Amino acid sequence: MAPDDDAPVWLDLRDDDGDDGNDPRTCSSAALFERFAIEFRSLHAEPGFGYQRLDHPEPGWRRYRVSHRLAVEMVLRKDYRNDWENEVREEYCYFTQAEFEDAFARAGMRVLASTPIRNPWIVANRFVGQMAIWREDGTAIETTATNFVIAGEKVADGDGVGFVHSTRRERIGYLALESWRDVRDGRIHDLVRRPVPTIDTLPWFRDTRGELALLARMSYPRPLLAEAGDALDGSRPPRYVTEPMVVVDDGRDPETQAAERVAALTLEVRDTHLGAPLYPSPGGICEVVRTSFVEVAPVWVVGEPPGRSGFHTDARVRAIDARQILRAAQVGALPDARTELCAYALFERLSQSPGPWIGASLEAWSAEGSTSAIEPLLEDVRACFEPCTEPAGFLEVRALDVTEVDHARRALARQTLELVTPRPFSARTLSCAVLARIDGELCIAIDDDDRPASMAIENSSRLLVAPAFRIPHAHTDLPRATRWVRERLEAQYGLQADPVAELGGRYHPAPGLTPEVVHPYAWTTRHAVDSLRWVPLRDATRHAQSLPDMHLRLLISRSAQAFGHELDQSG
Repeated sequence: MAPDDDAPVWLDLRDDDGDDGNDPRTCSSAALFERFAIEFRSLHAEPGFGYQRLDHPEPGWRRYRVSHRLAVEMVLRKDYRNDWENEVREEYCYFTQAEFEDAFARAGMRVLASTPIRNPWIVANRFVGQMAIWREDGTAIETTATNFVIAGEKVADGDGVGFVHSTRRERIGYLALESWRDVRDGRIHDLVRRPVPTIDTLPWFRDTRGELALLARMSYPRPLLAEAGDALDGSRPPRYVTEPMVVVDDGRDPETQAAERVAALTLEVRDTHLGAPLYPSPGGICEVVRTSFVEVAPVWVVGEPPGRSGFHTDARVRAIDARQILRAAQVGALPDARTELCAYALFERLSQSPGPWIGASLEAWSAEGSTSAIEPLLEDVRACFEPCTEPAGFLEVRALDVTEVDHARRALARQTLELVTPRPFSARTLSCAVLARIDGELCIAIDDDDRPASMAIENSSRLLVAPAFRIPHAHTDLPRATRWVRERLEAQYGLQADPVAELGGRYHPAPGLTPEVVHPYAWTTRHAVDSLRWVPLRDATRHAQSLPDMHLRLLISRSAQAFGHELDQSG
């Protein structure tokens, strides 16, 4: 993937990792770059490119001023030396991300995923300490993506491939803002809620091999996600997502409503059970999601009644292998976290393994501190908020006119939608799985907090949450965001922690309500501060369904899968 900005940059390369000769198999990275500048695109009539060599302040390095795209071309191939003569004929970076997406749209494909990938092994072993790219003002540029994944769904001529947005000033009254005052310090908190609750409905079955499959609606239009802009990892939010089917709650038994919805799809209902409540984003959204799991006879393709989305495009209902759902989530290809959490819940209920973790390898340092049992943390009730009429002004609700378009940009359908975003921060959040080994026990940090959403839903403000932070507008990539979060962890909790790796891919907690995108990140520390509760991960995993905060439940589930072998050994 070519960088969006092809302005000149500084490229730093080692000149002490080989000799100063011309043989690509033995020369230094810096010497290889100078050969690369002569023969890049060797099949062209005029191969090569120009650059400027600059002084570097440290020994063992050379610095070059070159275009950003050519710097990326170099660092992506600097270690492929055994077949160098063929490598220099190729041009890796022929499209930017936007150009890829535009090509897909013009070809009649709706983009389901558009994600730069940074291979953790390559970053650790070939980039860190061996190369760096800087803007000319001296600020670092995020690690080059090693791969780019774009997935498109071919649709019939005249079907939707995207959306065009225009802002409306007048709200339509769909979302309701309310305010809650903290009785301890008088601070006011904003909440937003939808007018009618819904029930997630998830049919599932075991195939002929006994493997678990979930039926979800695919390519469901979620145009609001585009309002967040690029995520911190450079991925673009999808406009069509895979998510559970939804039933508007009419007040009857949720399992009955879900069974009726599934039966209407001519599926054979065998059993139902109700999942644990889930708060998608309790920092600002007053919403509880209940999932009704419906066991059905095996079926892979289902017809979906038309007209549910309000746009030209209506979802398809298809079966998906449950382990594939988790793998997709681990690489950022599953934007809706509810489907992932449903898969984890079913694996636990059926006593099946979720399969291997394919995300980055994680580590946890040994730390001083004490552990906490999770059961007592689930029992206490507190009431720290009361409703009030004075808004905090933190959340903003606005309306958009959204038009679905086809590959020729012809309008197909139009709706006015409302969404909520924080005023002083971006719609990007970084949630933290802070891990440490205390007396040999792998533990995860939990914040024993109070939230007005919990008060409004359960009449108790107490809520066990993961440390999570809304990211300022200025921090648009993961390196800057993690540095800022590291400072916030120390300021808010007195915790000195270091980032380890992304804990799987980013997700959208409430795609029909807010463009918020959450990046789960693993951290570790050598000092387990008392401001957080350090719960053994195996115990947190056993009680994950009793923890309604979506961020915390997801971090626990992913951490447990990542450390699955170790947890199995420890019982």
